[in-house]
Amino acid sequence: MAATPTAPVPAVRRPLSMPVVWYPSTSLTEDECTTLAANAGGIVVHGKSGADMGVRLRKHGYSGWLVLDPAMGKAVAVAPPANLFGVCEWLEREQSAGVTEFLSPGEFVPAGDRATLTRVIAEQATWVAGAPGVGRINLYLDARWLRNAQDVITALRTDADAGMRVALAFGHRADPLAAVGAVKGYVHLLHGLGDVAVLRSDLGAVGGSVHGASWTAIGTGTSTRHFQIPGGKKNTGAPGDKTPSAIMRDLLGFKLGSSLMSLPNNLVPVCHLSCCGGQPLSRFNSEQWSAQVRDHNQVTVNAIVAHLRSMPARRRRTEWKSMCQAAVAYGTHLAGRTHDPRFEATPQIKQWATL
Repeated sequence: MAATPTAPVPAVRRPLSMPVVWYPSTSLTEDECTTLAANAGGIVVHGKSGADMGVRLRKHGYSGWLVLDPAMGKAVAVAPPANLFGVCEWLEREQSAGVTEFLSPGEFVPAGDRATLTRVIAEQATWVAGAPGVGRINLYLDARWLRNAQDVITALRTDADAGMRVALAFGHRADPLAAVGAVKGYVHLLHGLGDVAVLRSDLGAVGGSVHGASWTAIGTGTSTRHFQIPGGKKNTGAPGDKTPSAIMRDLLGFKLGSSLMSLPNNLVPVCHLSCCGGQPLSRFNSEQWSAQVRDHNQVTVNAIVAHLRSMPARRRRTEWKSMCQAAVAYGTHLAGRTHDPRFEATPQIKQWATL
């Protein structure tokens, strides 16, 4: 008989230090977004519906850290002109939501298109210069720019008005940090720019925070962990599989409930954190567990970040690398025992392990 989900156990609220916040899908309710924001120290909402959500959160008492990403769902935002009254629609929405930082409207930059990169940086820098508070240039980059990270750094440094405060999102059909050299390029960007925020990420948000990002955001669902490149082929994942994805802490990766259910009983991971209280992750066997999985994912990320935060900054990088190396070893063991390569560590984690 299938287990019945229980109410999520609230996580301990933590201050915004070494900040890894959450980027919720538009399907989440106001209460769910409030819980995410309170437990992580902040939240990034997106698009028009995100702006509306931000207004509601403020109206009902949320006074914490909040940012609005202008991207609309899976579509990539293109910088809009001023309306008939000479006011940028995105600026109005950000002001209405009471954002902590202003992100420029942003525009997608295709891989290798240096002319567009230069133009977009200049236009977004002009927008930021007119923002009524702390602002960031918002760039939606094809993930292949990570192979040429220095070109992005050079373009930002060349534009004197751009400064070094930037928010980055990487477009890919599945994992922007999976390609060979992508993690190295990602870290090069973080080290080469003075003040970087990273939108729409998975556990790469933790690695980004360890390597100096001002803040990073993890998507609550697959569609909010990266953006789809316009016109690109989409990753359809597992068609028809609606089981939620839970973080396997030892693997440093998300796995569908259906995959967790396929494991032999003696290999099923057990979570001993407050969210699960020693229960197996294989219980996440249907959509009805989505709220509990979201709670498990957040508490797990909080635990990882708290562990790293307790160390000096230099030690964090070494520890993160060791954690990734352990995840690779565990994945190799699990894949060997199950004869299922799906349980190997992801290409991204394998790169973090060798950085």
